[in-house]
Amino acid sequence: MSNTYESNCYVIADDREGVMIDAEISPLHHIGKIAKINIEIKLLINTHCHYDHVAGNHMMVEKTNARVGLRKLPLPIGRGFP
Repeated sequence: MSNTYESNCYVIADDREGVMIDAEISPLHHIGKIAKINIEIKLLINTHCHYDHVAGNHMMVEKTNARVGLRKLPLPIGRGFP
């Protein structure tokens, strides 16, 4: 299956630890880059819960043991997402 959705994924880090914002559908290429520069991802932050932003969370948690953060609930279901 190809990744037909793309989102903006960012890593903010110092020389040892970092956070990832919006893990994308398949963050495998990010996992490789992060390992290459020896950064430990401690937290995944989701800007909102569209599929193309959160679908990679499970893979990132599995590979990094990072915690996941999302905006406060309840989300405005039925009124659209911000």
